[in-house]
Amino acid sequence: MAEETDIDAVLRAADRAQGPYHLQFPDGFDHHRALARVQALTERLRADFDCPCVVDTGVQDASFHATVAVPAEATAAGEQITMRLTNPGDFAVVAAEQPGCPVDPDEAEASGP
Repeated sequence: MAEETDIDAVLRAADRAQGPYHLQFPDGFDHHRALARVQALTERLRADFDCPCVVDTGVQDASFHATVAVPAEATAAGEQITMRLTNPGDFAVVAAEQPGCPVDPDEAEASGP
């Protein structure tokens, strides 16, 4: 029988590890802390862009807990800035559009960066 490679060992260990009881967020996820961080981010963006931001914290059954958007009118490029805050880790996806709603690729290429 062939020897087990390192990756095989890692995959077998992952199979044996107890996972979370839910798929949307990791064990130990602190929803109150996450919402406090959303509030702090929103206040900072409101001050930096001198405008109210659109905040959605009513997200369900997803790997993120909030979306915060700076309106296009408040940005120098005239494009909305959208941040989606993830459940695992303190990460964010930042886009000049609504994440998950791709624009027409030909239109995006023609408009440049």
